[in-house]
Amino acid sequence: MLNLVGILSIKTYRKFPATFFVNGAPSADAYNRWRDHGTAVIGILSSDNNSYGTTGMVYDADVKLSTHSPDSGYNPAAAIIAAANQYWKGSVILLEMQTYADFDCNGSDTEEWLVPIEWDASAKAAIKTATANGRIVVQAAGNGNCDLDLAGFKGEFNPNDTSKDSGAIIVGAGDKLTRNKAIFSTYGSRVDTHSEGDFQIYTTGYGGRYNAEGENLWYTSSFAGTSGASPIVTSAAVSLSSMLWEYHGSIWDPKEMRAILRREGTPQQQGGHIGPRPDLRKQVESMVNRHLQMQSADFDGDGKTDYAIFSAIEWPFGIFTMQQVQRNPIAGGKKGIYRHLQT
Repeated sequence: MLNLVGILSIKTYRKFPATFFVNGAPSADAYNRWRDHGTAVIGILSSDNNSYGTTGMVYDADVKLSTHSPDSGYNPAAAIIAAANQYWKGSVILLEMQTYADFDCNGSDTEEWLVPIEWDASAKAAIKTATANGRIVVQAAGNGNCDLDLAGFKGEFNPNDTSKDSGAIIVGAGDKLTRNKAIFSTYGSRVDTHSEGDFQIYTTGYGGRYNAEGENLWYTSSFAGTSGASPIVTSAAVSLSSMLWEYHGSIWDPKEMRAILRREGTPQQQGGHIGPRPDLRKQVESMVNRHLQMQSADFDGDGKTDYAIFSAIEWPFGIFTMQQVQRNPIAGGKKGIYRHLQT
């Protein structure tokens, strides 16, 4: 349930599952310029779980690709629409794209004013349509070190203005060990969450780490940017979406998924606002709390009736604020997590 937009192209890695473009192949120029970039993103997400190389964070995900640069020309909105027409509500779309602000948003004279793709009005309209139809959209914040709260953005990234809200999850980049904002990451109150993006990501492509067996078996240990952070966050979103469907037959509303990523995470440290880093332990616990039932039985075998809250999900970490019954639940023959309330 994963659709990648703006990846442009990938190499024919033996590590990758079968993938295909939903809106035609990328242009030759796009392929030649960006194939390592797309290869690296796919590697983070879904490179195969086998005996060599890297393993994707959601390696069982069904992946489709949508290019913003087919032979007909650059068209990010069309690529987003094509992606949104795949799969169903609750699926995740990753936008590996950024665009340029039309003013100096970082105080430099380089004009590298890179910001989220939704600064492009047509792309934002396409994202709004996708999220309104239940697709969870993740987009890179961009590598421009721009402050999205500046007046020049005309309130388009104001998180308190619902009329400006695309519904997407915007991802910044942080330093791996410190969780400080990476020096290049665009930032602001509308940036929801972050992950590492500081040139330490191991993945497929480029060949800086390993290149002895030809281009289609290259690996790198230095992928970076909001392009590297975004697939990590996307993996968290895919995991949460899959678990909710598997255990409860339910789906996340896109803004509900964004809220849990904003709220339940490991806090950012220094620098402009890029939001917390995902913490699946906390986020799965919130998901458990979303579907609770009351059960009663003599759980501890002391001859007294116990009352517990039950959620039908087997969570391997098993660390909760309330006492947890350590044996398999008895009531109704159901498996799950019981939180002891009283005896």
